[in-house]
Amino acid sequence: MTPIKVRLAFAPFFRLATLILVIAGELALVTLAWGRFDPATPLFDRLAILGFLSVSVVLMPAIPVACLLTIAADLAVVFLVRPALFARNAPRVDAGRSAFHLGAGESVLASSPARRVGRRAGAAGALVLTDRRVWFFPADWGVVPWSAGLDEVRSIRPVEHPRSFGGLIRGLPDRVAVEAGAPPASEAFAVPDPGGVSSWPRPAVPPATRRFAR
Repeated sequence: MTPIKVRLAFAPFFRLATLILVIAGELALVTLAWGRFDPATPLFDRLAILGFLSVSVVLMPAIPVACLLTIAADLAVVFLVRPALFARNAPRVDAGRSAFHLGAGESVLASSPARRVGRRAGAAGALVLTDRRVWFFPADWGVVPWSAGLDEVRSIRPVEHPRSFGGLIRGLPDRVAVEAGAPPASEAFAVPDPGGVSSWPRPAVPPATRRFAR
């Protein structure tokens, strides 16, 4: 099983936190200080005073506070996001679910917990390789299973996790794309071990199941 090495993208998060703190601090500073100036104070002097206060009161405190926020956010990713992501990619499934859908004499060669992605809900279930087809059996009995004959499957390969969380989290695990049917048709699945699933053995297709033999 491939370990999930999800961590916070430190530099982007630190820059974002600093920027937010500085903008919020500047707005608060201008709002509070501008009305306290004597009406006779020249505009240049007001701006000079605000500039000094911006560095000493806003910018300098913003940097250590952003550092603390970055450390706290990384800990949240490690202890909250990472376990949640692992649990999502390895859902519990009923091992006997496939028995209701396999054909006579069809044998299971490999299987993995999986979550079908690219759908609104992201159905949990099991990705199963048999000597005839690649199946996805949803854990929800109300969801129709998906399958593709081995003669239709062009490849089973890992693909990068799409950019998410604004790029603030790195190390999101790869997904597995099962490319089947006419290009570019494919189905994507989140699995605990993308490398292991993509290296599943490809059994020879029985002549009786070859649809494009001619």
